[in-house]
Amino acid sequence: MSLSLIFLLGVVIIFFLLTRRKQMYQTAGFNNRLTKWMASQKWFRSPWLSGGLVFLMNALYFGLTILILYLLMLIHIPYIHLIVMLSAVIVSILSWVTVGSSYEGTKRSRYKLGTLGSSFYLIMFLIFLYMYINIEPSYPGEDTFMAAIGLIMAMIVTVVATIICFVCVSFRRE
Repeated sequence: MSLSLIFLLGVVIIFFLLTRRKQMYQTAGFNNRLTKWMASQKWFRSPWLSGGLVFLMNALYFGLTILILYLLMLIHIPYIHLIVMLSAVIVSILSWVTVGSSYEGTKRSRYKLGTLGSSFYLIMFLIFLYMYINIEPSYPGEDTFMAAIGLIMAMIVTVVATIICFVCVSFRRE
């Protein structure tokens, strides 16, 4: 599969998920015990604390996904990394939708929540951008092309995650 086909498939999936937000909100709606519990917590009403929760969730999911992918490099099972990455995307989006559907607040506080929660991926984007700008070969004559491609892909993933997290958390459920 070529890189452009994978990228196009990712864009189509993201577009599909964003257009189906209403169904996702109903799936993770107030029938869910977790959603009811979060909505009843006093600390969750603060956009800063709930945004911090989303920030920590993003950091945890990102770290666990990287760890699992690193461990999968040791056992060489083909295509299992795609399943892990797809699972991480689904779990993240469902978590964001759950937080977005359980948070009750004004538009302004929802924007604070979304900005703080999605800022983890913005920080990761800036780290990858810094690494891309300062990429150097490890030894003389090393080709850094593949490292640059990997960093560009990482930057695309983090920008898309920032946007989707902000949209799922910040905009009121329908």
